Amino acid sequence: MSIFSDLASVLDENDELSNKERARLIAESNDKKEIKELVARLSYQNRAIQSDSIKVLYEIGYIKPQLLLPYLDLFLDLLSSKNNRMVWGCMIALSCISTIESKKLYPHLSKILQAVDEGSVITKDAAVSILINLSKLAEFHLECSGLYFKCLKNSPPTQFPMYAEKGMEIIDHSNRNEFCTILEMRLDQLDKDSQKKRILKVLKKLERN
Repeated sequence: MSIFSDLASVLDENDELSNKERARLIAESNDKKEIKELVARLSYQNRAIQSDSIKVLYEIGYIKPQLLLPYLDLFLDLLSSKNNRMVWGCMIALSCISTIESKKLYPHLSKILQAVDEGSVITKDAAVSILINLSKLAEFHLECSGLYFKCLKNSPPTQFPMYAEKGMEIIDHSNRNEFCTILEMRLDQLDKDSQKKRILKVLKKLERN
């Protein structure tokens, strides 16, 4: 049976459960042949198949990111795609790769940031994860934490608490004050109590550490 007989668009599913299940099976079996076939389908004319394929690929990345590593350059190239679904799907795939090989993404920061400027909320979310993972490396910490802070300052209220929570991973004595200043500055700009509570919780954690 072809891998594509199990994709959500073929089965006319809206919840994409088939795509997630297919990703789990591929990851567990380390099936590089099926991954290669999925990658080939990213250039297929049918956009539903394209969307299914990138979905399965980044779901594989959540489970076993090393399986996506050979296709890093392709994902980077597709950040300039006119298909927005492809752009944010590839950014998620790159964020998965950054959990194990963030150093390989550093030379491509300008391309990643360009996609952020032009991209959707999901694209930005994944790029923030990449910046945080790069910031964990000493040689990139200053530059990439600065880029993260820029994203944090400019993030919409709906994303701000999540970005702040993620950022806790890279806060140290060198950037703690700047981080706190941004959180306190934007706290009054948040409309929802749930958002404010999340930021206050982050600030309390900083006080204890």
